[in-house]
Amino acid sequence: MNEEEDARVFEVRLFRRDADTHYEQSPGPPPADVAWDLYARLHGLDGPPEHNFAKAVRWSPDSGQLQLVLWGDDAHVTVREWPCVYNVRTGQVSEGRFFL
Repeated sequence: MNEEEDARVFEVRLFRRDADTHYEQSPGPPPADVAWDLYARLHGLDGPPEHNFAKAVRWSPDSGQLQLVLWGDDAHVTVREWPCVYNVRTGQVSEGRFFL
C-alpha cells in the first residue's frame, strides 16, 4: 500500500490478513525505510534525502518480494528512480529489479 503523509514523504506499508476481514500492519520497519538505509549505505550518505519518496511497483509472482522505486532530493543529492526489491520473508532489501 502506498500512503502519502505530506508533500515530501511517501510511505509504503505492508499489512497481513489475520482474519477474513481484519488486517494488521506487518511487524518491523516499513519497507521504504529499509530501502533508504541500503541506498544511503551504498552511496555513502548519512541518510535519505530530505524530500524522499518510495513507491510500491509490483509483487513477485509468489508474493514473496515487492519491487520498490525510490526517488528524492535535497541540497546535496538527487535520487532518480532507484529500483530495489524488498523480501517480505526476511525484511531485507536488495538493489535492482525482479528476476522473472
